[in-house]
Amino acid sequence: MKKNRGKVRRKRYPLSSQLLWGTLLVAITIVFSSLYLIMASADPFRQAKLQAEEVAQQTAGLRTITSIDLYKGSELYYSVIGRDQANTVQLVLISEKSHKIRMYPLSSGISKDRAIEVARQQGAKKIDHVIAGFEGEQPVWEVRSGTAYYVIHFKTGAFVHKEGI
Repeated sequence: MKKNRGKVRRKRYPLSSQLLWGTLLVAITIVFSSLYLIMASADPFRQAKLQAEEVAQQTAGLRTITSIDLYKGSELYYSVIGRDQANTVQLVLISEKSHKIRMYPLSSGISKDRAIEVARQQGAKKIDHVIAGFEGEQPVWEVRSGTAYYVIHFKTGAFVHKEGI
């Protein structure tokens, strides 16, 4: 008679149970990997926004920040709106490429609402977003409506051009 020395008999799980656990493990891995990729891809943008806020506060003297947006025209600009020490609302445009900083009192140009009116006169329907930017050596408002972008001159309110469909 043979003895079973040192051999432990393991319990076998049914194939359906193995498939269920394997599928569950793969699904969990995919979910956590996706979340990691989303967070990792958003981090550089978050860091750049924090840096733009810091530059606007130090260089332009803004004490409160109202909004920070990213203008993607012919060059990338961080558009920061906030109040300075004198409580004046300022528009600060920071070039990502050259790091050049341009400052404009918001009162020296047309308002966002006026830019929306000009865009509607040019055919804009539902307004999605309005961002200040810099295009062709001039500050502009960019009004996004669906897939179209209406570029309006910041100081004069003149329609500059339309991009997109």
